[in-house]
Amino acid sequence: MKKISFTKKIICAVASCILFASSLCAVTWSGVIDDNTKLSTSDFSAFSLYQSNGIYLSLNSKLGDSGLRLASECSYKYKANIPFSSIESSTFTNIVDLSLLKLSGTWALSGGAISMNLGRFSYSDLSGVIFTQNSDGVYVSYDFMKMSAGFYAGYTGLQNSLNVSMIDVYNYDYDFYNLCVGYIPILADFAYKSFLKTNTIALQLSGFLEPKKDFSSKYYATVSLSGPVTTLGNYSVKLVAGTQDFKDFMAYANANMSFFLNQKGIIGCGIEYASGNHAGFSPFTSITYQTAYSPVVSAVKSSVLLPSFSETFVLNDMVLGIYQKLAMPFNDKININGLEIGVNWIYNVLSDVQISCNALFYFDLADTKMNNNEITLKTLLSF
Repeated sequence: MKKISFTKKIICAVASCILFASSLCAVTWSGVIDDNTKLSTSDFSAFSLYQSNGIYLSLNSKLGDSGLRLASECSYKYKANIPFSSIESSTFTNIVDLSLLKLSGTWALSGGAISMNLGRFSYSDLSGVIFTQNSDGVYVSYDFMKMSAGFYAGYTGLQNSLNVSMIDVYNYDYDFYNLCVGYIPILADFAYKSFLKTNTIALQLSGFLEPKKDFSSKYYATVSLSGPVTTLGNYSVKLVAGTQDFKDFMAYANANMSFFLNQKGIIGCGIEYASGNHAGFSPFTSITYQTAYSPVVSAVKSSVLLPSFSETFVLNDMVLGIYQKLAMPFNDKININGLEIGVNWIYNVLSDVQISCNALFYFDLADTKMNNNEITLKTLLSF
């Protein structure tokens, strides 16, 4: 319980800082109440109901004429899991979090602009599949005409593991707030925005150090190339090489292309590759769960190809997104294990009311009884 007490002290100290700053500056605030209901089934033999409700409060303030802004967000929500089975028991979890506490600013410097984010905020690596979540740290970037460079350093150990998506976790069983594994992410990136006139080529080196040695430290190098396809759309290609403690080596790659539909939508296609126990590589492992493939596919230790198609349509206050993705693991030969289809519908009923429906279907084509289906209904009320 000492860790929980320490965390509470941190939250109280942060809240005091926010109140002090708000007393000196003009503050704007807003809030969101959400309702999430999800029904899921595995192979149509076991059903579960997930229910979650939360409230999120945000504060934003400009700190005088310094060029700095303060932004913060705190939240409370609960998650209830109710399995329709006599074998499993229901669970109920309370979650409190300070998901955002950021000082930010941008200043002109030598014909360019330097930007800084300091505190707790969301950060994503260049690939989008290694690390995408909140972290405590600092990000400094410099944007100068045709080039840009950035540096990020942080610490994940004070995050609430109940509210983030890290793969490595400690087996704490506290309510409200559980501390995360303490990785130290260090990332440096560089981009040249006029490669072949209209394309951007970027490089990012990243390391995720785990000083307690409870888990492996991980290191990655990412190269990205992106740009327009005339006026019809755009493309991107990303290559990632990684290692765990410089013992196991892994790889990931993706290529995507999107085309505009007369300002009414976008269609896209792409293909992804993630290494497995094949050709001298180990299974590709990230820090957070925003990996390229679903947990159903990632359970396969083979290398995997994931061809995909996506369609997004916009009509007045509604957005409809659909994607299809094939799971094709391979060692000596390529197999087709499954088809994943996702449908996401969003409707802005009023300026402060939004409803959405998300459906996810995984069809097992390898007869391994890993069909997985879920549908989620969500309502957002802003105030």
